[in-house]
Amino acid sequence: MDMPFQTSTRPGFAEKLRIPLLVVLAGAFLVPLVAHIHIGLFNRYLADDYCVANEVRSKGVRGAVSFWYLNWHGSVLFDLFASLGGLLPPRLVRFWPAFALTTLTGLLSWAVWQSRPAWRRWDRILVSVVLAEMTLAVLLDGPPEMTPQAVYWLDGALRYLAPQLFLVAYIGVVFHAQGLARARRRQWAWCGVAGVLAMSAGLFSETHMAAQITGLVLASLACACFVPAARRMTVIVLLIAGVGGSMLALLVTVVAPGTMVRQGLFPDPPGMLDTGLWTLGYTRDYLVEVAGRTPWNLVLTTVVPALLAWLVGDLGNARDREQSTRPPGQPWLLVIPFITVVALAATFAPTAWAASSFPPVRSLLVSQVVLFGGLATWSYLLGHSTRAHMRPQHVYRLRSPLVVALLLVTIWPLGIGWRTFALRAEANAYARTWESFDQQLREARTQGINAVRVPAPENFAGLEVVGPDTAHWVNGCVSAFYGVSVTGYPPPPLPNAVDLQVMDAVGVDVGGIAIITDSWVRQTYAEPGGTLSVTVRWLPRMRTEVPHGVFIDLNDSTGRSIAQHTTAIAEGAYNTTVWAPGRPFLATYTIGIPKQAEPTGNARLILGLYDESTLQRLPWEARGGARAHGLADVRIATSGCGRGGYSTDNRVAASRRMDANIENAVTRRFVDDALVGPLQIEARVYESVVSLCDDDTSGDERERAVEMARQVDGVVDVVDLMR
Repeated sequence: MDMPFQTSTRPGFAEKLRIPLLVVLAGAFLVPLVAHIHIGLFNRYLADDYCVANEVRSKGVRGAVSFWYLNWHGSVLFDLFASLGGLLPPRLVRFWPAFALTTLTGLLSWAVWQSRPAWRRWDRILVSVVLAEMTLAVLLDGPPEMTPQAVYWLDGALRYLAPQLFLVAYIGVVFHAQGLARARRRQWAWCGVAGVLAMSAGLFSETHMAAQITGLVLASLACACFVPAARRMTVIVLLIAGVGGSMLALLVTVVAPGTMVRQGLFPDPPGMLDTGLWTLGYTRDYLVEVAGRTPWNLVLTTVVPALLAWLVGDLGNARDREQSTRPPGQPWLLVIPFITVVALAATFAPTAWAASSFPPVRSLLVSQVVLFGGLATWSYLLGHSTRAHMRPQHVYRLRSPLVVALLLVTIWPLGIGWRTFALRAEANAYARTWESFDQQLREARTQGINAVRVPAPENFAGLEVVGPDTAHWVNGCVSAFYGVSVTGYPPPPLPNAVDLQVMDAVGVDVGGIAIITDSWVRQTYAEPGGTLSVTVRWLPRMRTEVPHGVFIDLNDSTGRSIAQHTTAIAEGAYNTTVWAPGRPFLATYTIGIPKQAEPTGNARLILGLYDESTLQRLPWEARGGARAHGLADVRIATSGCGRGGYSTDNRVAASRRMDANIENAVTRRFVDDALVGPLQIEARVYESVVSLCDDDTSGDERERAVEMARQVDGVVDVVDLMR
């Protein structure tokens, strides 16, 4: 399978950039993997993790593995690793993604290295690393919930990510051992290792096992037809060892009593014809979804390995060329896509037969491995094949465009990494909520409390969480884990980018218990008898032993109270006694303006916390450049516009009423608009631009605003014209 390379006799600037370019590519494709490792550090226990931990703690590792084998499925190795994980403290599961992805990157780089993608030492190392990182980056860029379920979630990762470690190790052993044909005794030892690795990979999940058996059987037949006779037997023996190990894993799974128990929960399996048709339909749906969601992943996985082959494919010395054999011929460029498509279909066959449904999203990791692994392999062989049929001078002329193209490719992994890092806020919120959840339940057990109702940790993996029903299976597993009856409810919503974009940073410390980091006052004016609405972003710092409520004050410039209001922090469910320190959330509060309130131009809005047991308010301290006298200044006017409500005005009452009508009309357009309304671009926009409520506004400006309000229906056009 090694390939001859022709050395260019005209090294130029592009060739000098070869090594730096490969280093840049390796660094760029490392970014998405580092992002996944970083997000994984916020991982904690989820869903089935509690159930598995309960079984191993009550029955021991051997008893737990036996229990699952007899009562649920035959994936023995998955049960073993899951049980061992259940013995560890829940906080340690956050290190699993880092270990798994680092190990998988190393194993895959080693496997590609064994295939000799290039002859020169540093070319071979860097190309192996780039191909490994690229393949992992694209296969992890799946549907939104796939990676959280198959990488971050311990139970899902052990089922679908862990077998890839054994499979890649098996592939590396095959490439390594096929070059040891003369050492017969060592050759058979490597066959034994290959068989054990293949069997181990198959004992994690039925989906992986089906794809693995299909791929190895087809690869064995292809090698029997197309591998040169000198090494045919060596390669086939290694592949047959893998097939044998995989079939043994299949036998262990099929005869498991738990397999029949779980199958009894689903309808009777369909016939072979229906199973085949559904499998083909699911495969088609998956490919259409991938092409529609991430077309660039397909394109670049098909192109980048070929470009790398062109970049390094002609480098080598005379000794290398003498020791090389002929590269894979044209049949392999047809065989590899065929094997990929059939193995891909095999990933959908188990659920099509057992459950008559599309597989769960986490199992699509196996489909991603088959699809993008096959594409990358085919592309690299295509690059070497086309390179071998071109003249050296033609390749030399293409070197500079190759360098430019590969440099542009770095934008792709950086974009994937950026999208992954964007999950940090949500992942951190889950970790902070889980830690508070865990601490409160442990405290309840210590204090002898039998039942607890707490905010449940949400997760972007889309897995089930603790809810209000004690009979729910997640509630049961969590309750058994902590020894306390647990019910839960969702915490307040997290702020998103749109929310933060329109909010003002305030940085107010409230008694050391929380910080108001941002706020937004819906409108900076109000009429007596009206209301004011304020949204704040809370950042809890600590929990309290007694509950606290929220007070809202509206004072004039001298500190005299205009209005006061008290309310719960978040509709009564999320209090300082249960909230999660470090997890930000949004809350909106409303205060009414008394009808007898006197007009003023700079009323001050203040919001803070008070002790519900003593009614004592917590200290309110503005930090940094935050305003010291309140969250915002508010204008109160009887007319709603102009200075007539609170000072002498030379304009007649009719003009003030006209201005007020204009203001109300434009305000309604902003508030009701479907696009601008959610962005909270309202009265302050037109007020700051045309200053309808300012004495300095000329008649021409008011008339222009009136004319725009009459002629332009869309508020976005109004804003554009005003600007």
